[in-house]
Amino acid sequence: MLFYGYNSSSGWDTTAERYAARLEQVTGKAGGLLIDMSNKLLPFSPSSNFLDVGAGSGVLTYCLSERYPNMPILATDLSRVTLNLLDKKNLANVNTKVVDVNNISGSGLEPGSFSHVLSAMMI
Repeated sequence: MLFYGYNSSSGWDTTAERYAARLEQVTGKAGGLLIDMSNKLLPFSPSSNFLDVGAGSGVLTYCLSERYPNMPILATDLSRVTLNLLDKKNLANVNTKVVDVNNISGSGLEPGSFSHVLSAMMI
């Protein structure tokens, strides 16, 4: 996938911290609105579990974790470096995994294993 000129994790790796800081400024409120809309469409329950596709540094994941600290979240991204920024937040209900959405069948993720799949910035 080509985005901002990056078609591999190495492009994201070199700009991860700068990108994360800017993204947090811009998308915090939008992430909350996306979560609210998702909850209205398919209400969250105590058995809900979430997949955040293209999580990057975890703006959406962080919002979701703050609101629902007991629900498991798997945050995925092409770049390990951006996921490391999320890992540094030490969110107890969040796990991270490097996944290429162009080859999701080779990622080890089981179809139907998540009740909700969210994404804030994947195109």
